[in-house]
This record gives sequence, C-alpha cells and structure tokens, in this order.
Amino acid sequence: MDNAHDIICEQASRGEALGDMCIEMCEGQTVKPVKCQAGHEGKEVVFEATFRDIEVFVKARTVYLENDSDGSVFWTGGGGEKQYPDKEQFTMMVNTHLSMNLNLSIEGNVLFKLWPNILNRESFSEHQNEALLANSMKNIWTLIMDNEYVFTRIFKQYDVFPELFGSCGGAYIVEKLRPLDMPYYLHRVSFQGWVERVRLGLAILDLVEELESMFDYPVHLCDVKSEHFGLSDHGRVKFLDVDNVYLKPIVDKTVGDGTDCEKHSDCDLFDCRGRCDLVSQKCAGEVVNNNLQVVCQKIFLGDSLGFKFLGGTGLLASRHASKSLQQALQSCSNPSNSKDGTRLRAEDSTFQKLYSSLKEAISIQDMLNNHV
Repeated sequence: MDNAHDIICEQASRGEALGDMCIEMCEGQTVKPVKCQAGHEGKEVVFEATFRDIEVFVKARTVYLENDSDGSVFWTGGGGEKQYPDKEQFTMMVNTHLSMNLNLSIEGNVLFKLWPNILNRESFSEHQNEALLANSMKNIWTLIMDNEYVFTRIFKQYDVFPELFGSCGGAYIVEKLRPLDMPYYLHRVSFQGWVERVRLGLAILDLVEELESMFDYPVHLCDVKSEHFGLSDHGRVKFLDVDNVYLKPIVDKTVGDGTDCEKHSDCDLFDCRGRCDLVSQKCAGEVVNNNLQVVCQKIFLGDSLGFKFLGGTGLLASRHASKSLQQALQSCSNPSNSKDGTRLRAEDSTFQKLYSSLKEAISIQDMLNNHV
C-alpha cells in the first residue's frame, strides 16, 4: 500500500505520472492510505484511503506506466530512442481499443473525456510539450486497459457505478460504498425490518431498470453477488464490480463465440448465460438471461438449505413476503421453470409484478404506522 503510493508519487515528481489527483495524493497529502484490500483479480493495487475525510478506494491495474505502453504506445527505434504516435494516431488507437473490447464509441474529444487533463501548455517549449504528450499517452493507455476506470469515467453522469474522483498515473480514486445489509441463516426479522429490505429491493430494481434502458445497449452484470452492490450516502444503490460489466454486444460475442461445448453452462460468462447448440456442439447465439433474472436468483432469493426454519440468505426471502411476491420471485429467478439449471431472461411483466408487490408491502407498513 505505502509502496504503491510511493511509486506513484515518485513518478509524479519526475513528471511521468500525471492526472487531476497527483497534487492531492503527493503534495497536499489529502489522500491518506488506511488499509490494503486483498484478492482483487486483475488489480495490482487496491487499498482503502481517506480523501478529505471521505472514505475511498485507490485502485490500479498496474502502477508501472510502461507495462502496457511498451510496444503499443511507443516502440524503440534502431538507435535505442523511443518513438511515439502523434495525437491523432493515438486517438485512433484509443477509439479502436474501446470499440473492439468494450463496444464503446465516444463522440467529441475522446482523450479529454477519458482523461480530463491538458496535453499541451503554452508556457512549455516544443520539447517539453513533446514529453508531456508522450507521458500523457502512457497514462491514458494504462488507465483504459482497466474496464472499471473506463466505465466509471465515461458513464459518471448516470450515477450507477462508484463515483470517480480522479487519477494519478495508473491509479484512480473511487468512492467507498456501504455494503448491503443482507440476511443470514436463522436470522429472524420483524415486519418493519422486512419493509426496510423491501425498500432496498426497490432501489436495486431501479438500478436494474436503468442498466437496461439508459445506455445505447443493455449493460450486463456478469458477476452478481450481494457484496458487489453498495449504498451511497444518499441511499442510492450502485454496482461495484465494474470489471465484470459489459455492454450486450460484447457479452453476445463472448457467449456465442463458437467454442466447443457439451452443455449450455460451458458457454456461460460467469452469471451471463450462454447457449450450446447441442447439434453442432458449439456455443452459439446471444446471451439468454438478463440482470433481472440473476438479481432475483442470487440477491432476492439467495441460498437456502431446504429447511424453512433456517431461513435463507435472500434479501426478500421471508415469511413476511406475500404469496404474489413469492410467486413473482420464483418466476423471475427461473422463468422457464427449468430443473437442469438453464436460465432464461425474466420478462418486463415480471419486473412490473415484482415492483407492484414490493410497493404493496410498503403501503401496508404506512397504513400500520398511520394507525399507531
């Protein structure tokens, strides 16, 4: 943690690590490391910190700016000198990467939208500006190799992912969210406590609906766990595991890539379900389920050991749930009523039934409160 912080600030002192948070991290010391976080696949650095008394995470796929840039952003000439593309060529490289790997097309000044920093200073000499552009390209390239950074930066205005405060070198800073209060086995809850879960369930459904409709293509959450959701200080539910978030065309291309298969699950991308053509024994077609189905199965219903007295781990799995809500949850979790684990997409009508059933529970609580 301290080592990563020192490396970033050493790079910043040499003008190599750039970004809108470098002064905060290295000179103002308003970003203070607190503790490390272990086991983040694909991230070299993840640690908790405070930023002006706000709890945040500092993340980096890598802090070494030449790891991803060598051979991509620059190459070494015959005389040992580093060669770089010009700004237009680099912009084309960035656009191609985003299009091919994330199915993103960004209009306008793509470099500034990804990394809002100056690439040329009037007070600099030509040589200084060449160095500034070269280092800026290494910073940008390192950051856009991280899907989480790209999605949190580009879709910041939608407020569905943790807020991004800025970056320095290959590191960036995002808000820390409060974990969801999930049930556990043998956990009994009052009706009032159940209604609080219902309110949380409605907030999750709002997020699911936004991910389906706010973007050019539906956004798929391919690794759904309760710990991958969090609550902001304003009570808004956001999705944390942005490394496993993809636009639908990317999921379709992945689950239907023609690889050999014997069963449908061979074609899955984690929770994003694929289909095996059992005749050709190849993964084919589009993703067959959606976020609503996965959320119903893994968050709302959760795990059960098969004994009612033990309860379950689902947010909405409770004796307080009405029969209509229980039916809607079952239909949403397993739309085709499959016995072999096959899961299809949950329909819009199921979403409406769920939403109205949850609203009804809140109405009952409001009526009880008014009679007290």
